[in-house]
Amino acid sequence: MPELRALCEDARVRRAVERGDSFKLYRTLKWARWLGRLRSHRQALDILLKQRRLFARPLKEGRMRVGMLNGFFGTLLLGKAEPDAVDGTVITTHWVVSFFTIPLFPLGAYVGQPGGGDFLHRPWRIFARVPLGTWPALWSRLVSLSAIALVLGGAGQSFQASRHRDVHVGNAFNEPLRVVLDAEEDEAVVVPPGQVRSFPMLLGKRRLHAASLSGVEVDTLELDVRRGEGVLMWNIAGAMPVFLAQERYSESKVSDGTPPTVYCGHRVIELGPVNDLFQNSPDRVVLPAGRHHVARTRVDVERSQGDMLSLCFIYLGAHSRWAEALTFMEPSARLSGWSEKEVSRAFQAAVSKGGGEATRFARTVRDANPENLEGHRGYQFAAELEGRTEGLLAEYTERARAAPDSADAQYLHVRLLPTPERRAAVEALLKRFPTHDATLRSVVYQRYLDGDWAGAVEGWERLLARDESAAVEVLEQGMASFVALGRLKEARAWLARLFETDNPSVRSKVAGLDALLAMKMRAVEPDALIKKLRKEDGGDVWVRARVGLPIPEDASTVTVVRLMSVAGRDPREAMLLARSLQDIEVPTLGESFWALLYAEAVRLGDEECQRSLERFVLVSGPQRENVRRFIRGEVAVLDVDELSWDVRAAVYFVRSRDSALPKAERHRLLEQARQADWFHGVVSEAITSWSP
Repeated sequence: MPELRALCEDARVRRAVERGDSFKLYRTLKWARWLGRLRSHRQALDILLKQRRLFARPLKEGRMRVGMLNGFFGTLLLGKAEPDAVDGTVITTHWVVSFFTIPLFPLGAYVGQPGGGDFLHRPWRIFARVPLGTWPALWSRLVSLSAIALVLGGAGQSFQASRHRDVHVGNAFNEPLRVVLDAEEDEAVVVPPGQVRSFPMLLGKRRLHAASLSGVEVDTLELDVRRGEGVLMWNIAGAMPVFLAQERYSESKVSDGTPPTVYCGHRVIELGPVNDLFQNSPDRVVLPAGRHHVARTRVDVERSQGDMLSLCFIYLGAHSRWAEALTFMEPSARLSGWSEKEVSRAFQAAVSKGGGEATRFARTVRDANPENLEGHRGYQFAAELEGRTEGLLAEYTERARAAPDSADAQYLHVRLLPTPERRAAVEALLKRFPTHDATLRSVVYQRYLDGDWAGAVEGWERLLARDESAAVEVLEQGMASFVALGRLKEARAWLARLFETDNPSVRSKVAGLDALLAMKMRAVEPDALIKKLRKEDGGDVWVRARVGLPIPEDASTVTVVRLMSVAGRDPREAMLLARSLQDIEVPTLGESFWALLYAEAVRLGDEECQRSLERFVLVSGPQRENVRRFIRGEVAVLDVDELSWDVRAAVYFVRSRDSALPKAERHRLLEQARQADWFHGVVSEAITSWSP
């Protein structure tokens, strides 16, 4: 090709010619034309590039394969470019095709002479190989680059996977949380309420932090992210009811009766590979040949009943694991602005955890709103419950001294005074602050303890006229005072009025007291108000068991219900049931049930039963010690200021069962028990039913 002589002035063209590579020369000339080089030789370039035959190569040994495989994939010679009028040859392209006609990838271009027939079965006589045309060449490069990209992408993903692991983050709280996935890098994401999100995290120890969008801290965790194929989850504060279920299939999904494993209280959940992750399992699966059954594993979140925090709180309480609920109930109380419901739940969890956690939590609640009287009362109660009263009186004495005209400050000081001082001090305080409801409530309770029935009734009616909710707090004490005065009809009239409320706990309490008074009056229908209880009030089973009325047969399977229904008749069965009470059941006991069984457990030396019943938070540690000492005969009389009449009735009765006591002493104690049981409840039933 003499035309190349002039073009060899270009170094790239000259190198291609010197190598003797005609395909390389063709590509070099093509790029020179596209890039605008060799403008003075534009005509020569066009002439050469229009005749790919000039750059032909001899055919290599071997057979060119042409044909289809099952009509789906194969290779064909397609196209007839640059025909030669003299010998009838054309340039055709060898393509990988699918479905006969769809070209996928060009393998090469050839000079050939076609025979007769359709393009699928046409015979070819091939003479030489030539460079690919413009569009097939570009398509070849595009496909090749795509394949390289896929390979590099796969390699990148493999490299990424070797250094990272997906971590699932679950937020069971009712508001979005800002989650920092690595404190060092401060990478923050927002996880919506009730949702699980997955994030790739670098292997190694990572410090995680979760807080509300307003900055309330919820959880902090150091997570060791290790290489693995299974599930790794940060269940924030352990609040999400995540479960692992084993599901068995035959022709369709069936249950094998195995309960799921629930991870409430678990902040880190690490499991092996599962079949269905945070999604419903299929209704049917294809069974492998020769198999009649197959099992699948599923990890998901229980969402069907109530909010997730309540579900986990109830679940842990039903398995005597309330201590584990503190990790999520305390931040829940913070997020709620210290609402009464959330604080109460967190306090229950703190009491179960022990070690001063109740006092610490109550102090936190108090300090969050130092002007709130109930926060201070809760703190004092927690300190007394755990026996951590050192410095408590001194602290509130100083507060009272600093605020002499504050009814709240004076009341909080007076309620901590020793018994002899408190009786007179609380009456004097009421004269100073006659409209202070907390002081009036304390006066009603103190008069009840002292047996000043008329004074207690007067104070309770006065309190009711001012604040019904405050009067309901001392409702049992007020009604016992009415009973002691023989004013049962009047008491029932007040109860009928109080029953007309939307507060479920008040309705249940009122219905139970009304039933006790009705039975004492031998009324025809003692459960009249109990029958009116609504489903949202908690139903009537608990109330019936507490007052000694018959309960449905199916309800007797609930441990605490069964316990309350048999406590007055069979102490052995009742104590056996008391040992197996779950955390969530203990608060439903009344004081009289608790005192009767606890005193009997002390008398018999049943330490297991004692430990179970000591979870009852309405009776403090010092009060429990007082009961133990009295039952063991270490004191002559009860400290009446510290124990309610219900508790006194129970311990008087149990103490009378000590056969080592003189007969006259036992008889006196028994009479004291009868007199102290003003409602003639479970203690009176035990007096007539328990064997000596």
